[in-house]
Amino acid sequence: MYEASAWLIRKQAERYSIPLDRNHVICHREIRGTKTCPGSKVDLDKLIRLAGAIDKRDIPSDERPAANITVTTIKNANLQARQPSTSAAIVRTIARGTTLKMVTATDGEAVQGNPKWYQDRDGNFLWAGVTKQL
Repeated sequence: MYEASAWLIRKQAERYSIPLDRNHVICHREIRGTKTCPGSKVDLDKLIRLAGAIDKRDIPSDERPAANITVTTIKNANLQARQPSTSAAIVRTIARGTTLKMVTATDGEAVQGNPKWYQDRDGNFLWAGVTKQL
């Protein structure tokens, strides 16, 4: 359980640029007192140490965040709120020919057979099928 949890913590820390320390990695129960997860017997300091010991090279390259991805929209495109899916709320429509800086490429809902999405610094998503990468 510790190894799997450490792996997940490391992947999320890499993806969202979260420092691996006790100030930034906290238990659910520390946010909401009515929750008990992950339980009183879990050693969170141990989990953070294990997550920090995982070498970035051990995370597959398609799961590592890409930095500073520049894309241009090739048609009007919807920026989806907080998840890489066409069912997510639309934050705004981006006009064709707009150049954007994205921080991460990830997989999400496959649209026309293409599951690739770009994430912006606010955590919103743009389907890669309406862009060209610069």
